[in-house]
Amino acid sequence: HRTRARRRHCMSTYLRIIEHVFSERYRPGDVEVDFLRQDLVDAAVALGLPVPKNLGDVLYTFRSRRAFPKSVAETAPADKQWSIRGAGQGAYKFRLVTVSRIVPNPALMTIKIPDATPQIVSAHAMSDEQALLAKIRYNRLSTSSWASPPIRSRTTSGLPSRISARSR
Repeated sequence: HRTRARRRHCMSTYLRIIEHVFSERYRPGDVEVDFLRQDLVDAAVALGLPVPKNLGDVLYTFRSRRAFPKSVAETAPADKQWSIRGAGQGAYKFRLVTVSRIVPNPALMTIKIPDATPQIVSAHAMSDEQALLAKIRYNRLSTSSWASPPIRSRTTSGLPSRISARSR
């Protein structure tokens, strides 16, 4: 329980730091907002928060794990969302990007696959990207022929041929 509380405290700290950096540099109408790695340290100091030991984790959290704070997300137009991109050594930018959502197609058939993940892995897996990657690996979903669509090409005669990505 202590680890969860510490993680929640870190996330709260990360939210406040990102929110501060964004609000200090964002101007209405901006589609890119530049900032430096040092700005994360400056924000923590200005807010009276402990400076995170791993500044890269602050950035990675909002690139991959968590949504931006509401005050940041609300500045994006309806069809856009903010992302963090590298812009050089120690330099980054918040950039507006088009929202891309992967939505299941209800017209397609569901294929059930037995879960081959070892019990010990499942028992210790959390609900993060590492747990998902472990399940993908153990169930060989990344190597299945259906995981990568066939590549269409033309033969020397000009007739279409179908080459499975697996046969390459």
